[in-house]
Amino acid sequence: MGDQNKAVQSGAAMCMAKMVECAVDPPVAAFQKMCPRICKLLNNPNFLAKAALLPVVSNLSQVGAISPQNFDSLLQGIQECLGSPDWAIRKAAAETLSALAMHSSHLITDGATSTLTALEGSRFDKIKPVRDSMLEALQLWKKILGKGDGGTDDQKSVSQESENPEPQEISEKNDANPSVRKEPSGKDSSPTEDSASRAKAGNIPDKAVVLLKRKTPVLTDKELNPEFFQKLETRGSEALEDDNVGRERDPVWAAWTNAMDALHVGDIDTAYAEVLSTGDDLLLVKLMDRSGPTVDQLSNEVATEVLHAVAQFLQEQNLFDVCLSWIQQLFEMVLENGPNSVPLPTEVKKELLFNLHETSSAIDPPDDWEGAAPDQLLLQLASAWGIDLQQFDK
Repeated sequence: MGDQNKAVQSGAAMCMAKMVECAVDPPVAAFQKMCPRICKLLNNPNFLAKAALLPVVSNLSQVGAISPQNFDSLLQGIQECLGSPDWAIRKAAAETLSALAMHSSHLITDGATSTLTALEGSRFDKIKPVRDSMLEALQLWKKILGKGDGGTDDQKSVSQESENPEPQEISEKNDANPSVRKEPSGKDSSPTEDSASRAKAGNIPDKAVVLLKRKTPVLTDKELNPEFFQKLETRGSEALEDDNVGRERDPVWAAWTNAMDALHVGDIDTAYAEVLSTGDDLLLVKLMDRSGPTVDQLSNEVATEVLHAVAQFLQEQNLFDVCLSWIQQLFEMVLENGPNSVPLPTEVKKELLFNLHETSSAIDPPDDWEGAAPDQLLLQLASAWGIDLQQFDK
């Protein structure tokens, strides 16, 4: 656990968690001696594998091996993990709090109120799996304090927030990042290598694999706009000179690492949510290239953000075929499931059609394009959405 390599730390923590979980006759007294060490690691900023260590606490709680004298210190360390920039740590912290509420509630004293406050402040996490774990923990801790009656309303509130984000929220996000999606200008740095997955491998659904093989253009095989990717290459080179600890502390690198981890286990929605949270167009283009069109695997709010970006990227000639593959999939979904199968805001639909209208006559699709012609995509989507194309000629 003292090694400064994250993979080594994670492996050791996972072994500890499995050891506690599989103990037939748990040596409670021996397990309790692990608690002070875990407290120190959770509070150590140089310990990199907190997401793997937190399940050890959950398993110790299940076998009744958390000592009363260490409980408050553990609780404080877990609460601090709720504010981590790493979504995997936040999720593990919420799940650990759920385990403590279920198996160690008799140890909870003065820390219940502060824990409830921390969970209340984290229940609108931008990552849906984290948000779900936060909500579950929140309900359990409310029951401990006798406030469980409000659980249903909270759950509805979070559900509605995630499924139907307010237009003002999206607008404020764009205002906070004025350069985002206005013009791909190269303000970014993107990592140039994938991280190792921290979860069990999963498979992307067959439909996505087919689309990826059939339609996904490979950006690295093209001569891209050098100005568009200039800073990407510059900061990518600088990133290679940094050590692993430096990378872990860089929020953009952390978001990209989390996105790649999610992509590797088939959690496409979380991968895109991570990249969108950085407000970085170049990272988004890089992820779009790697995953291929995946509108059918995105939540409504994430799909809206990505397709809004596609509408903006249409104006960049070198990205036209990337955008076209996403629009083709959107068209197939609308054709198969109806015009509201992807509930986009009207302004996003109009912007998508307007920019496609502007570029389809000026830019030809690639020679190996197997989808519908751009003008046909334009006409069919406009017809399905009930949007008059003549307004674009005014």
